[in-house]
Amino acid sequence: MYFASFLVTSTAVLSTLPGALAAPAPAGIFDVEKRFFTINPKADGGVKTWPDHKLKYRFADDDSKDKLSQVFKDGWKLWTDNGVDTDNVDIEEADEDAKPENVLMIKAIDEAKAKTQVGYFNKPFMNFGDNEDYGLLDKTANMAHEIGHALGFYHEHQREDRDDHVVFNCK
Repeated sequence: MYFASFLVTSTAVLSTLPGALAAPAPAGIFDVEKRFFTINPKADGGVKTWPDHKLKYRFADDDSKDKLSQVFKDGWKLWTDNGVDTDNVDIEEADEDAKPENVLMIKAIDEAKAKTQVGYFNKPFMNFGDNEDYGLLDKTANMAHEIGHALGFYHEHQREDRDDHVVFNCK
């Protein structure tokens, strides 16, 4: 078992995942608003990582492809520009003959929200609102966030050992 984290800011994806995602922290990193995520792949029904370290995706329909193709590419570019080692994790558009249960199906929705199945399971999906009225208030940053979920990352507060690392100060 291992844990790895990545963080998404409104302008960049920075990584601390050994091997697959490695990038030095830039100057001022602790001055920016950040969100952390964790992946913990397990053989006992937990998050499964993508076969051959390659996330294969397809758009649910022409409307989804028209609205989200460039946003998806830009979201992935945030990852690659900030240290993703594409020898260890990569994405590619699936062939038409690829089995649906092995492909992330991306669908544009008319709501200000996004939802993505975490990791690789039967018939993985991403529903993505193509606007900037939610999440990080930026389509590309929101897409990078959702790609993280598709790769298998949870939010840091969902870690099994979160009580050792996260303190909630609710008033």
